[in-house]
Amino acid sequence: MESGCGETLSEPGRDPRWNVTGAFPDRVREQSTLDGTVTITNATDRNIAGLSASRPDVYVTQDGRIVALPLPRDDVGVVLELAPGGARDYDAAGSLRRCSDQQPLAPGRYELHALLRIGDATAVGGPWPLEVE
Repeated sequence: MESGCGETLSEPGRDPRWNVTGAFPDRVREQSTLDGTVTITNATDRNIAGLSASRPDVYVTQDGRIVALPLPRDDVGVVLELAPGGARDYDAAGSLRRCSDQQPLAPGRYELHALLRIGDATAVGGPWPLEVE
């Protein structure tokens, strides 16, 4: 999945093996980043194991277009092992700076999306609403 600034977010299809939920602030003011948690839950009736990214990529969109890209990071893989119904929380952080010029996002309504690579697949969550004041 490669989506750039101003483009429509290119999400892979939702993988039925995972439920993805996010806990992020619904309002922010004068911040350059936001922190939250993304939870991956095994929605199957069998154990799932694989290598995942250490954090999900968090995109900010407005009217379907990407306005803030994921924060850069040095990533190492982590082992993900989930029994049926098991869940794992991942720390997640997103940029609140416009990807076009790195200025703060203007006040308004936005959406957050989280994508976590797990093996050769991607777990997708969102959109979750965000109000920038």
